[in-house]
This record gives sequence, structure tokens and C-alpha cells, in this order.
Amino acid sequence: KVEGETPTEKKATAGFYFTVDDEKDIRELRDGEEEEKNRKIKEFIERTVEGIIRVAEEAKIITLPGQNEQIKKILFSRLKDIRSLMETREALASPLIMHNKPLGKKEIELLLTLVEKQRTRVEEVIRTGIVGVVEPVKLKEADIQAMRQPVIDESITQKSGEEKQNEFGVKYGQEEKGTQYYQHIITGPVEEIKHLSLNDFRRLGANPLEAAGRIWEKINLLEDESLIKKDEGTRAWRQSEIYRLYLAIGGESMTEKKSISQVINERKAAGKLFLMPEEFNAVADLNRKLTY
Repeated sequence: KVEGETPTEKKATAGFYFTVDDEKDIRELRDGEEEEKNRKIKEFIERTVEGIIRVAEEAKIITLPGQNEQIKKILFSRLKDIRSLMETREALASPLIMHNKPLGKKEIELLLTLVEKQRTRVEEVIRTGIVGVVEPVKLKEADIQAMRQPVIDESITQKSGEEKQNEFGVKYGQEEKGTQYYQHIITGPVEEIKHLSLNDFRRLGANPLEAAGRIWEKINLLEDESLIKKDEGTRAWRQSEIYRLYLAIGGESMTEKKSISQVINERKAAGKLFLMPEEFNAVADLNRKLTY
């Protein structure tokens, strides 16, 4: 104890001695340090992705011109934990996201093997902020040879989903005016999400979950610009026709004490705009993700 020190003086924190200007300078210093830390982490992930791409090209996993840029974005979102492993796999196989240059099943599995080997190191860098040397990315020769073996064709169908959609007369991923899907929504500004119509939404993917996933991807990519931009994207989505229709159906269900399916069927019968049950659930899942 310092002689003559009062209890108040003893308990006072550092902030007790700072002026308003001092506190402002400290906040700016901390913000600057955080920004520099995030910049270094982003650069580390980018270098890691470049290493994966380089090995993938040497192993002939990536062979088509123009595949690189989309794959880089997809792998970056996986290493930042924006996409789950399943979502990453689906994105690499999606003609929509891959601009009609999707990877094959074996190529995807080999690429994901490379990515998942790097995730532990990336997670450590994100957690600690300590950026070291990017470790060399390697792929076993046995894996490469296995990829070159002939593959038994496994047709992937979605009969049950298609039958349900056909009951409502709704089709997904249809071409319009010679273009496949509604691609500019994926890369366009926040305003495009705000003005997204139900028909536009249904052209975003091959099914409701894929269409909702495209919106989720777009909003999360806005985070790379800033958290403010991501928030703008979320608010734009909540002004879209699909979100407002989702609220209307949910509201009718609660006030009229009817099931969601019943409300949907009644709206369809009355010639009103409606979401299929699969669409309602996909939007509900998207909203939960955006909330948390």
C-alpha cells in the first residue's frame, strides 16, 4: 500500500486518469491494431489458398481455363468458416457458382482433402492472430492415381423434391432468354438483393436450398468489404419480396391458427403469390443463419 493512498485511489482503474482525447486515441490505436491483425490473417488465408490451387493444377485437379477464380473464392470461404464442408462440396459441383465449369466428384474430394489439411493451421492463426510461414501443401501420389481410375457413373436424382415442386407447378433453375439462371444476383450490389423477386429467387439454383444458399453466400461475401456492408445486405434481404411473403404466410398461420401447408395451399387456390413448403423452410433456415 502507498502511504496516504485512499480506498478510492486504490481502486481507480487506468481509465480514471485518462481524458476523453486519451480514450479516443486508445480506441483508434486498438482499432488500427485489429485492422492490421485482420489484414495479416486474410493474407495468410489467401497464400494458403494459392498453395492449394498450385498443387491442384499440378495434379490436374483443375484443368479448365477460368476455374481458378471461382475455386479461390469457394476455398477462401471454407477456410474462413463461412461455408461448411458440405456447402463447399456443393459449391464446387454447382454449374451456377462455378459458371458452368464445375469439378468432378473425385476432383472435388481431392481438393477438399488439401483444404481440410490446412484448416487446423488457419484456425490457429485466426484464433491467435500469430501469422507464421505458410506450410507447403502436399497431395499423395496414391490419391492422384486413384483419381485417374475410371468412375462408375452414379446419377444423382432429386425425384422426391421434383415431384413436390411439380405439385405446385414450380420449376427451378430454368433458362430465360438464353441465359442459365439469374446469375447477376450472385455478384451484384446490395440493391439487387433488395429487389429480388420470387421468380428471380427460383432461377438462382436447382432447388430452394441452393437458391437460399446463393443469398447466404452473397451476404457473407459482403463481410469481406465490411461488417456494415454485411448488415446492409441482411437488411436488403428483409425488404425483398421473398422475405415479405415468408412473413405474410407465417402471420396468416398464427392469426388464423392454420398450418403453414394449409395457408400455402389456400393462397395457391386463390391465385395469390405463395412459397412452397420447401421454400418456406429454406427461407426460415436462411433467416436463422443471418440472425446468429
